[in-house]
Amino acid sequence: MHDQKMIGHQLLSAKERNDEAFIWRIVGDKKVLAPVRFEVIKKAKGELVVAPAEDSREIFQHVLGGADHLNFFLPNSSLLFQCSVKQFESNGSLSLQFPKFIAQVDRRKNLRMEASNHPKLRVQFCKTLAASQPTKQFYGKGLYDLSAGGLTFLATRAESRHFIPGEKLKNVELIINDQKIVITASILRVQELNEIESQEHPYKAWKVTFTFDSLQKKEQDLLTKFVFENVAIDEKAV
Repeated sequence: MHDQKMIGHQLLSAKERNDEAFIWRIVGDKKVLAPVRFEVIKKAKGELVVAPAEDSREIFQHVLGGADHLNFFLPNSSLLFQCSVKQFESNGSLSLQFPKFIAQVDRRKNLRMEASNHPKLRVQFCKTLAASQPTKQFYGKGLYDLSAGGLTFLATRAESRHFIPGEKLKNVELIINDQKIVITASILRVQELNEIESQEHPYKAWKVTFTFDSLQKKEQDLLTKFVFENVAIDEKAV
């Protein structure tokens, strides 16, 4: 989106809704985010004023550093944009120019992060196994990938036979950095790792993909932010 009137409208709407907003930059190989709030949107002048969120001044200064521009991410609307820094205000807030361009991540194509090596991501649930006498089986799995719309984990051949596309599962627990999100999910697909994917695994495995059916807005925003923090995005592409 390049239209300055529409950009002004988007920013003003975000401020009026009190949307969660973050500034970010890449430090080393890690993406660092600092929460901010919109204080003033000056549509006529093409300016906005932001300030660090409560108790976030230190991380705000760390992200800002000596930069002449700031990258923004708004989880609620999946907006990405970059603003040039104008000046610091006496009260510690920061004046910036309107972005020249705003990008919006398509929510139907949620950002997806690889999660195989992330030690604090896990899914756990109980599933009824069809048999002459149905039984309950507990599954606790690390993740293969994750987005705000779903997740994938790896299963053995025997386990993969218990997952039928279209089946719905309740009380699925997604653990993220010791935080628990309880959701209802549907099984989207079950497929064997391809030849290239299999090279990274010592045994044959099947990918089981869940889509989320019941996510509260707060939980979806938390997931969107977490995935954004961990997915590779070049600052120069913003």
